[in-house]
Amino acid sequence: MRLLPYDKNRGKRCCSCGDMVCRGAKYIQVERWRECVSDIEQRIYGDEVPLASWVICESCAPIFVIWWTPWSRQLEGEFKLVRLLPLQRNGAAPNHP
Repeated sequence: MRLLPYDKNRGKRCCSCGDMVCRGAKYIQVERWRECVSDIEQRIYGDEVPLASWVICESCAPIFVIWWTPWSRQLEGEFKLVRLLPLQRNGAAPNHP
């Protein structure tokens, strides 16, 4: 995975932090899919049904690359990368004993 310049006219929100990814900004696009749940889906799509891609901004990209493993493809629901880091809101590292 590598950062690419966003070249579309209409911006998208980062799936993690919610910041807008605008034209020219660096981002990672992650293609997603799920298993078929019916025979009809399997006939149309094959073994996997494509889902909307995730757009991840330049700030969240390093976190995503570190934490992304094959098992994490099963993540569902609300997905917030910033929750994976032990940082406080002001950006300072927390005090560790």
